[in-house]
Amino acid sequence: MSYTIVGVIGHIDHGKTSLVAAISGIDTDTHPEEKRRGITIDLGFASFSSGADQFALIDAPGHQKYIGNLLAGVASVDIGLLVIACDQGVQAQTIEHTAILNSLGVEHLIVALTRTDLSSEDQKQEIREETEYFLAEQGIEQFDTVFTSTETGEGIEELKSLLVQNRRTERRSASGYFRMPIDRVFTREGRGLVVAGTIWNGSVSVGDEVRVARTGHLARVRHLEVHGESVESSNAGLRTAMNLPGTHRSSVHRGDELIAPDSYTLCSRFLANLSLFDAAGPIRCPAEFLFHTATRQCEARITGPKELVANRENTVIIHTNEPVLFSYGQPFLLRSPYPVGSVASGQFMDPLDGIDKKTSQVLEIANQHRDTDRSSSLKRRVQLCGQIQVPDPRLETARGLSTDTLKQHLQLAVADPTVKRQGDMLISVHATEKAKQLILSKLTQQNSENDYWMDEGAILDWVSKRLTKEIATITIDRMINDREVVRSNHLVALRTDQTSLSKKQTAALSTVLNRLEGNRTPPLLKELAELTKHNSESLQSLLRFAAQQHLIIPIDDQLYYHTATLVTFKAELNTLFAMAPNRTVAEIRDHLKITRKYAIPLLQYFDREQITLRNGDFRTAGPEL
Repeated sequence: MSYTIVGVIGHIDHGKTSLVAAISGIDTDTHPEEKRRGITIDLGFASFSSGADQFALIDAPGHQKYIGNLLAGVASVDIGLLVIACDQGVQAQTIEHTAILNSLGVEHLIVALTRTDLSSEDQKQEIREETEYFLAEQGIEQFDTVFTSTETGEGIEELKSLLVQNRRTERRSASGYFRMPIDRVFTREGRGLVVAGTIWNGSVSVGDEVRVARTGHLARVRHLEVHGESVESSNAGLRTAMNLPGTHRSSVHRGDELIAPDSYTLCSRFLANLSLFDAAGPIRCPAEFLFHTATRQCEARITGPKELVANRENTVIIHTNEPVLFSYGQPFLLRSPYPVGSVASGQFMDPLDGIDKKTSQVLEIANQHRDTDRSSSLKRRVQLCGQIQVPDPRLETARGLSTDTLKQHLQLAVADPTVKRQGDMLISVHATEKAKQLILSKLTQQNSENDYWMDEGAILDWVSKRLTKEIATITIDRMINDREVVRSNHLVALRTDQTSLSKKQTAALSTVLNRLEGNRTPPLLKELAELTKHNSESLQSLLRFAAQQHLIIPIDDQLYYHTATLVTFKAELNTLFAMAPNRTVAEIRDHLKITRKYAIPLLQYFDREQITLRNGDFRTAGPEL
């Protein structure tokens, strides 16, 4: 069994709806206004079967005013059925509709030349020649033509036969994450909200939870129908209606999309390939247009090269006034609000939300990594972001790849010298080089102030303002492995004569710092010597080095405190003296939670540094507190 979606398009009043009714027996003009005015305003839906082959017919409006409704219908079709009336020939909307079908990559085109009962044989042949010439100008060479009349029945069976010949023979894959752009929203008595559209990817079953991409609203599928028939599940390529109880009618609109939870990415700024229609003429950037993709319509601003021209691939950055769902290679259309008309089509390349790069930088990266294959697009993504995490469901949906295929392209991407893999991250070598220069400049500035060591967390935060914390962390680790930078506990410094230690000394110092950090009653010199297996003289040399780097504070020749612990003590002393200005040794000892063994040498140090002032048996706050 095959399932084929047919998009029926053409100029207003050329007989599309009558032709659909003749093929399927269904009148798609159901809206009262459509009946009154005799034109299709909204999308119409019909279906028919030929043996095991099923066809879904989407009757799109032909009036210029309702072009947005047309785009919602032709966003996912297999066969384009272009309707041209023999008594009128190619018209303005014929040209625009054909350009739209062509830009959306519709594989098969059938031209129905209608109203033959109103035309002579000479007129019919003249229209055929005009149509062939027109389509050739549009770059369309492969198509079928059939003369039809809904009054006499001429060509209807032949048209059905052509549809069967061009039917979709391959079943769409039901794998991947579910996605369905919505083109119809209505309520049904006793059931509540019903939404309908063509499933673009994956599958859905009764009982599944789906998300409205725009709002994040979660809903449970209670009932599914495909062309009026109840089903337990539906998959990619099938026009599907689903009942979503508990979802209010006002919260879902045409243009919204249903997706699997935690799958696709919404963005309002992205990189794209753009192809101008010949009739559009050159366009100067920045420029503003109406933007159409899937069933969505919004406003967009285009930036990039100063001028965009036809017959050339233009790489641009698009800013939409509302977030849109992103998928790699997804087609879109740009229309001019004045003069009204379609001007260009394009495909999504990369989401740019959260990427802090200038337009010139983004375009330079895009031109360096053209879409020759999917691994090239992954390398471009790494260069744009600095890093990407793998695996990531959003990476799969954004690239339109299965997990296994994505792994193959990742292997090709990391074979490139500009990309490195670090655990579950792909890292841009360019980004790590930039991070390295930032770190070196910061530590060099620190050196110039004779304060060699800097808190590693502070450096990470500083670099993260320009790149990411992950890149900063990876870069510091690599610089330490390459012996450009040294780390001691939570501090880092440039490797110089003032900061360099042997591996054995570094290990010993790390052991000391770990024992001192946060310790209110730290081990004395003798205990530290036993712990590090250094003699007292060797260890004292190492401790002097640590003190010079402000890692520790010597209280006397036997007692050393971690600098952070003394900072804590000073804060606690401030609190203590704020409650009462004069304090005894016992009160200070108890407040700092230490013993007299530590309190006496510590207070003697505080007195020397004027952190405290001694007045007989009492201490008060000193000027250095």
